Amino acid sequence: MNSIKSTALEPTRSELSGLSLGQKASRYLPVYGLPILTLLLIVLFSLLLPRTFPTLLNLRSIISDKAIIAMLSLAAMIPMASGRIDLTVGYGIVLWHILAISLQTAFGIPWPIAVLIVILLGVLTGFINGWLVEVARIDSFIATLGTGTVLYALAMWYTCRSAATSTPSAPIRRPPRSTASRCRNSSWAPSSPPARSPRSAACCSPRS
Repeated sequence: MNSIKSTALEPTRSELSGLSLGQKASRYLPVYGLPILTLLLIVLFSLLLPRTFPTLLNLRSIISDKAIIAMLSLAAMIPMASGRIDLTVGYGIVLWHILAISLQTAFGIPWPIAVLIVILLGVLTGFINGWLVEVARIDSFIATLGTGTVLYALAMWYTCRSAATSTPSAPIRRPPRSTASRCRNSSWAPSSPPARSPRSAACCSPRS
């Protein structure tokens, strides 16, 4: 079985020797295609929206909103630079979010220690992936898909177990019986039906 590897590796001089200009451009396109496309999109939106897009406020908004995605992209870039594919990045972020919050809320662990625990577990997951790919000679796509599925299953198991065993913090209390009786006998409740006027009674009585 052929291994699925990344084609985004920078070509060497020996690979580029003897190639024409078009062949060199097609060889560089998988490597620098996304940065070039990003620059083109920045220029395009800057020309279309010159008052709102190329501003410092918009840059801060994009960086703050997409910080997690940027970190995930950097994490996925490292195995891709070596010609491998790591699928546990997307699966693991679910478990790491849940674990970081649960260690602080359910177990009372300070946030620096909780973050350190999550980082160490991420390092352990990377070590397992590396052992499966390099030592056990399992394809990187298959190995990381398996470990990622395990991480996602653990996250789902923990969240479902917590939802099933959780109880409301304060039970709903019913009002005492005396209060209910006072409400029934309060002054706003009509004690008797309103009396009808003689005219309405004469109109409503059957004629002989």
